Amino acid sequence: MKKPEYKKKDRAAHTILLAPMQKSPTSYLVGIAVGSTEYQDLVVLNQKLEEATGIQGIEASYQNIHQTGITADFWKMANHKVSMVNKDKMSREYLRTKYMWAPNAVAFFVPKRELVTIARKKLLKDYGKPLKGEDPVWPDGSSMRFLPVKGAAIRNDRTNEIIRKRMAYHIWMKANETTINTNVVNIHESIEAFGNKTFSEIVLEMADPDTGTRMFNHFNRAWSNDPRKEKWGLSVKPNMVHKAEQAIQHMKDTLFDAYGPEIDKFFEDYQMGLSYWDAAQGRPRNINQEDDDDWFEEEDDIDDLIKRGIVDTSFIQFLSGQQNTSDKESVVSWGTGDSTYTELVENQTLSTSGTLSSITQDPINIGTENIAERKGMVKELLMKQGVTNEEINSIMMSRSPYELAFSGIQLPTWEPTKEVFLIMAIRSSVDNTNTESTNDE
Repeated sequence: MKKPEYKKKDRAAHTILLAPMQKSPTSYLVGIAVGSTEYQDLVVLNQKLEEATGIQGIEASYQNIHQTGITADFWKMANHKVSMVNKDKMSREYLRTKYMWAPNAVAFFVPKRELVTIARKKLLKDYGKPLKGEDPVWPDGSSMRFLPVKGAAIRNDRTNEIIRKRMAYHIWMKANETTINTNVVNIHESIEAFGNKTFSEIVLEMADPDTGTRMFNHFNRAWSNDPRKEKWGLSVKPNMVHKAEQAIQHMKDTLFDAYGPEIDKFFEDYQMGLSYWDAAQGRPRNINQEDDDDWFEEEDDIDDLIKRGIVDTSFIQFLSGQQNTSDKESVVSWGTGDSTYTELVENQTLSTSGTLSSITQDPINIGTENIAERKGMVKELLMKQGVTNEEINSIMMSRSPYELAFSGIQLPTWEPTKEVFLIMAIRSSVDNTNTESTNDE
């Protein structure tokens, strides 16, 4: 098979495959953890990962990720996202925004090349599938999902598409992460009542009493004005914020009742509170599909999350934008936790099913004349909204930033009013972003 021809940028990113490790001078990328974040605590995970997997020398560390044919589009989106926020590349806001939307994650490495396939199969088996709708639980108690990547070209088209969707979901999750500050300390220590578990593992096991669902993803390091002290926050599952806040407020009492007065060593008194941390070109085609890159037995379940409404419209728009990035010079990501589009949907009597359809339904051949007729209806509605003819022409031609505008026009469930809501949301997002950029300057 012909080796992929890396562009200069790809070659630079490719060197990430040999990331420095503590246990070995060499390392080889196995995959990443979907749901991981930059400030995530990895101490206990690295202490227990080798024993739990039986893979000698395996380690986890937070890294920028390169996957040929996939991550270049995400870097393009991150660069465009940050260009609308701050032009100063050395500013804290610029760097924070860029890497919030960039393809980085907790990555897993092994010290020998011959261990890569073994480790990949083991992690896929143990941590690659959800259990009863929840992410797998790792040896340190964190909830994440393993996603195999290899840096070099993946030769299986189906695998490529699954990885692209799951990586998009990962980036959206970390960009919209909610962290709640805590007053806990000494999280890596234990007491006799915990058995062989650390305090962090005990906390991460806490579940919603009504559903039995775990409330926390992992511990995050929080900012401290005293470098001698460690502060910790808890990354919260999106639909658990309110219950997680209550659980954290009563955590000391809850653990005191369960384990006795020794738990006092894990708490100190200071203000707790909610903290919302804002926190590749085209791949090779026509390559032999009978290969070792067919990693997934099941079909992609990100589609299932969308259909069930577990992820909200901001992720749907983010995924749509990412899927339409091929051969485009500029890419816009509209998926943010406080997106104008989400607000519009909430404030209107508009079902999101029309938006979901553009992802989950197959197009039908309705003919060129019918497409023109549908666009005509949209044009008429836009004129009533006061949109200028110049803007309408850009929208009709799907020019940036309206690449998403007519992605579902061939679907049987397409409706002009829903199309207009989407277009006006994008238009409003652009206006708000431009206003914020002007104010920053």
